[in-house]
Amino acid sequence: MIELDDDAPAALAGAGSSERVLANIVANALNHSPADRKVVVQATSQDGSAVTRIIDHGPGVSPEARATMFQPFQRFGDDTSGGVGLGLAVARGFMTAMHGVLSAEETPGGGLTVTLSLPLAGKSDAPSPCLPGPGGGAVTTVLVVATTSRTTVLVVDDEPQIRRALATNLRAREFDVVLAETGRAALQLAADRHPDLVLLDIGLPDLSGIEVVHGLRGWTEVPIIMLTVRSEEADKVEALDAGADDFVTKPFGMNELLARMRAALRRTASGGEAVPVVAVGQLRIDLADKRVERSGQAVHLTPTEWELVEHLVRHGDRLVTQRQLLTAVWGQNFDDESGYLRVHMANLRRKLEADPSHPRHFKTEPGMGYRFLTDGDEQR
Repeated sequence: MIELDDDAPAALAGAGSSERVLANIVANALNHSPADRKVVVQATSQDGSAVTRIIDHGPGVSPEARATMFQPFQRFGDDTSGGVGLGLAVARGFMTAMHGVLSAEETPGGGLTVTLSLPLAGKSDAPSPCLPGPGGGAVTTVLVVATTSRTTVLVVDDEPQIRRALATNLRAREFDVVLAETGRAALQLAADRHPDLVLLDIGLPDLSGIEVVHGLRGWTEVPIIMLTVRSEEADKVEALDAGADDFVTKPFGMNELLARMRAALRRTASGGEAVPVVAVGQLRIDLADKRVERSGQAVHLTPTEWELVEHLVRHGDRLVTQRQLLTAVWGQNFDDESGYLRVHMANLRRKLEADPSHPRHFKTEPGMGYRFLTDGDEQR
């Protein structure tokens, strides 16, 4: 149930950030509320602020737990959400960044009421929304982020020699590097520092790398490249299905890693959206008109072949697992039919690649899936 004043005021806040905070709090309320009790969202103005209250009638949180509930890694009662307890801490970080306040109190009659207070829009003395800085503090202006030329990379690996090697190589190439050796430290640093890219080891001493991916994907689309060993193929697929963008296999060369980082950062810079027309080598792929040309000549594709091309191109340079492709093109009931993919990908290469036996753009990652390379000359 949503209750709004007729003259409910507008808040001075980032639309995306405030939406994430509200979605997180409402999801928590629904998760802990009895099926026969509604969650109420109220919006009003109070003491010069735009105030939103999310009211549930679940088991509530004890006064002792309420004192720490917005700290990282807190889980309460019979929480079965499967998260790692970072959502409320991230929500508080977003609210602090927008010069807002996030608080909680007991709902009369039982339950929890979470209150979001933000500056009113149009107040001349209201500070501009800003972003969290290191340690959870606030950077004074969004322009700090917009004008910096350095990219921040969070490196997560429990092997000291790998952390040192990556830090040395990346800093030499003018990246800012943040280091973590555990999954919990990685999630905390991601919330505090908002890195532009994460290099994440699958095998960690506390949380698994896959759990860290789930924790990150609950609130951010930051590119994640997994660091793996050859024997972890099933884990690679699980991590990619969970939301990781790519992987490199240990031992790896810096040139390969940097190529994958560039590809991931390009997607971020473009907002993750494929441009309407992609031209690579002899291929010209028009996503809007659903048209493919090779060397200036139109190529006829079946509807299934086009769906495969479109899905791969929209994930340009990113590995797409077999299960992701099968589900996207054929549906949930076909997620194990890898033979379908082999046949159709072979047909696509005959139509679109100059040398189908050595494809330049539609590449196979054995046992994993496929990727469309926007630069067929990059080291892979």
